Amino acid sequence: MGGACDGEGAPSSADTLRRQLVSPRLSSKLQQQLGDALAVTAGALPGWCEVLLRRCPDLFSPGSRARYFHATSFGVSRALHWSQEQGVAAVRAAYAEELAALDRARLEAEVSSDAQALAEVVEQVAEVEDRIGRDRMGALRSDIARVSRDALLPSAERLMGLHAGCASALEVQFEGESGFGSGVTQNFYSAVANELLKAKHQAELPLWLAEHAGIDPEGFISHPGSLFPRPLPPEAPPAVREAVRGRFRFLGRLAAKACRDDFIVPLPLSLDFLHLVRGGSLTYDALPPAGATGGVASAYAAVACELAAADAAAGYDDPAARRSAAAAAAAAEFA
Repeated sequence: MGGACDGEGAPSSADTLRRQLVSPRLSSKLQQQLGDALAVTAGALPGWCEVLLRRCPDLFSPGSRARYFHATSFGVSRALHWSQEQGVAAVRAAYAEELAALDRARLEAEVSSDAQALAEVVEQVAEVEDRIGRDRMGALRSDIARVSRDALLPSAERLMGLHAGCASALEVQFEGESGFGSGVTQNFYSAVANELLKAKHQAELPLWLAEHAGIDPEGFISHPGSLFPRPLPPEAPPAVREAVRGRFRFLGRLAAKACRDDFIVPLPLSLDFLHLVRGGSLTYDALPPAGATGGVASAYAAVACELAAADAAAGYDDPAARRSAAAAAAAAEFA
């Protein structure tokens, strides 16, 4: 089932077949099993869940596979937290109308400056929230880290290196600022994503293909709408290779930490890149469309095909002769 992607954003025949293989009954049965908080936290789910999801994952809907992943991949504390959140979400939905009515009453009390009514509404909301979270067993541990906005990228790299192996949630605060909570932590991930798109960092360490070369007034790189890693030339120094690998390792840790804690790293990564990260392969259909690169991609592809054909026909044994033939072919193509 590991078919190649048929181009950026275009559904392939393999994707269509996967959707046709999904079994609603199996997906529903898996959802029921994951609703048992005790079985999830104790690791006592039926054996068929792991066997079928490992051997025949396409039989299950993406949503049910995602729920199984969250429930089984991050240890007991995360499994317990996830199970409790599922239960709390269901209970909160049952109290949705009551909470909405209390919210309207709170707004009316604030508009009319009625302190007594506002206090009563706040007390009622607290009672409802207490009923919603009554069955909770503890809370997920959080680690608080402070980073500097002035040196955000180096600070983030050090933080991810130190916290990569920690199972606890990560909460970020900025030095010299009083804000805290999930909003500030999401701002951290968004700010780091912006740093990775800045032209100065791209000039220091080229990570992305930017076909439409140029810099916008805000100092960000220009790209065709999706980011794909920039291949390194064979003569790239070892230090540069290691630095690029380190930066992508940092990006992987950042994205993993954000996804695990339900945050977003807003980088417009190429679907083809994500397909490769998942172990897939690409066909020639994944190349940019004609004219998108001003003919550069097609010219390079033509040279590569010509060199392969010439090499096969001539059977060069002398490296110097091979380099000379390659230079002549390239000069003729790009003249």
